[in-house]
Amino acid sequence: MLTPVRVADFVVDAIAARIGAVEPEQGGALLGLPGLDYVTEFIHDAGAATTGTRYRNTDRLIATIGAREAASAARFKGIVHSHPRGMPVPSSQDQSEYAESLRLNPQLARYLAPIVTHDVDTPLAGHELRLGPARFSFYGAERAADGFVLAPVRPLVVPVTRMLRRAGVRPEGNPAAIEVEGATLLATHAQLPGFGAVTLLLGADFPATAPIVLPQDGTGPLALGWDLGLPPVERLAGAVLALRRGRGRGRAREREGRDASHRGGARGRDDGSGSSGGSGRAEGSARAVAGASGGDVATGGEKTGGRLAKAVDGVAGAEGSAPTVGKAGDGRGADAAAGGKKTAGGLAEAADGAAGSEGLAGSAADGAAGAGSIADSGVEVAAGEVPGTEDGVEAGGVGVRDPGVVLFARTEGILSPALSDRRVLIVGAGSVGSYMAEVLARSGVGAFTIVDPDVVEAVNVGRSAYRVADVGLGKGVAAAEVVLSVNPGARVGVFGARHEDVDLAALVGDADLVVVATDDPGAQARVGHFAYWAGRPAVFPGLYQGARGGEIIVAAGGSACFACATGGVRADLQETGSGEVAAPTDYGTGRLIAEPGLLADVHHVAAIAAKLALGLLHEPDDDVAAARFAYGILKAGTTYAVFGHEPEYWIFAELMRAAPAQYAYQSLWLSVASRSDCPVCGEPEGRTDPSAFQEPDLDLIRALKDSR
Repeated sequence: MLTPVRVADFVVDAIAARIGAVEPEQGGALLGLPGLDYVTEFIHDAGAATTGTRYRNTDRLIATIGAREAASAARFKGIVHSHPRGMPVPSSQDQSEYAESLRLNPQLARYLAPIVTHDVDTPLAGHELRLGPARFSFYGAERAADGFVLAPVRPLVVPVTRMLRRAGVRPEGNPAAIEVEGATLLATHAQLPGFGAVTLLLGADFPATAPIVLPQDGTGPLALGWDLGLPPVERLAGAVLALRRGRGRGRAREREGRDASHRGGARGRDDGSGSSGGSGRAEGSARAVAGASGGDVATGGEKTGGRLAKAVDGVAGAEGSAPTVGKAGDGRGADAAAGGKKTAGGLAEAADGAAGSEGLAGSAADGAAGAGSIADSGVEVAAGEVPGTEDGVEAGGVGVRDPGVVLFARTEGILSPALSDRRVLIVGAGSVGSYMAEVLARSGVGAFTIVDPDVVEAVNVGRSAYRVADVGLGKGVAAAEVVLSVNPGARVGVFGARHEDVDLAALVGDADLVVVATDDPGAQARVGHFAYWAGRPAVFPGLYQGARGGEIIVAAGGSACFACATGGVRADLQETGSGEVAAPTDYGTGRLIAEPGLLADVHHVAAIAAKLALGLLHEPDDDVAAARFAYGILKAGTTYAVFGHEPEYWIFAELMRAAPAQYAYQSLWLSVASRSDCPVCGEPEGRTDPSAFQEPDLDLIRALKDSR
């Protein structure tokens, strides 16, 4: 069994952005909570002298490590650096440096040494994770009688920033390590919805235990209910929601009490003891809950809050003198420095939680994975098989057995009645996929195949086509109900399975168009490959962080494929833009994590994607508006659309500055070129059949490496 090592998600994000998104070799230092295998900080060694096969740390990095240790409770944990493709293991030179670093740092029980490569095409082992184009292979070195032992360790990514975002909490920066009465905690100032400025304190066992939340007005800790039955990323959001509801009910009771007294119906005591008694119970409850997470830290009321606020402020940017260390080759270690100047700066290379490069909030990012209730073999659903639909129901005196009479009544000249014979494959039935299924059904599309392994959860209802009654159903079945409630004559095939577990070649071949609305980046690429190989047009809608913007990629009619678009234009835009577009990733599943976002913003992207899909379901020469719209885009080659939903968002702030009468809901339609060596859309002789892909033989690969 591999030894677990905890790593904060913002550290993984920063490593992916600073090291994983560029060519090797690059490196930096890891810091974390003392006495624990918990990494909470990354310092990029930006000035290192590197080559494609060599990274050597700088004196500046060593000095920065010492300054950071002097200014905070964080302690040196090891060095992360990148290797060329095909080398996800420490080299012999790396291992000699691990031994020297253990000698120089006697306080280290384990020296952590992750290796970052761009090997993302092979399955991950238990000591590895992936983010975007980066593969992280984690190793740890421990002292032994004859030197040291190097072994793989299992990374456990702690979803700190993802939980904060999910709950709508806005931190001032990444949590930093502080010490309070002998306990080491992660702390940051933040804005908590409904409560204003707070100080957040996270214990080493977060999110198994609740954080301590101290309002900066000194009113004492907030009493968080902590539901371990929720997925970790949802726990803080659930606690904050319950807290706000509790405050709302309290205010309502106060208003009722005031109204009763104004009406002269005073039943309470004039001395106000009833009110103060309730306040006392609430305060005691708050202390009891917070104290369970953090001991005496949370019980000091105003004094504790003020002291911790000062402690958190003191951590940010304090700089100490450089440590005295032996260089010893690349030494890659640092002794703790004592003392330090309370001056900001000097730590410009410290990680700021930059998002990884793989990053669109896919459309099904609304709930945790579930088994669903549909067999993997798929179910074709028709009217009468789904609760609430009856064969031959009359709607307004018109028989809905003939949907064309109703569904095309208001779209003559815009859409063709031939859509009733078209089938659309939808992979991912979350907020975007379910909405697009409804729009396409209302527009007269007659057949659907829906693939999604998840079940509808309560949190999905506010941002999808689903109803409260759908909670607990498989998303595919619930989406089928939506379609059949609009058009009982539609034919809907449902597969409650992941994309790897269905016959994609058959499903794509049976469809006239593919909508890839999943939150799984691997599924997006794989389904896109099948669609391009089969000659089926595909539409890829996606949302940026918080649905503040989004994108749509169209792969059809000889245009660039999804892989070329995401590897070219998206990367260029992310380097050019001034705002974050990358979305957080669940490191266990590779899927993108659901974030708060307005349904109206989600629908903006989904509606345009639906219009494109409707147009592509027609023939190029069909004389209807939807076809002219979609094929006009293909003719112009502008198959990559990006959208901004807020003023001054991302690249739109610069590109639209000189344009008159601009505010929000802006778009750019960009050209994308195919790579000649692309196995999907490149030169025909170099294209690969996605059905022919086989998992690599890892034992054979290891044997070949050992033989060299």
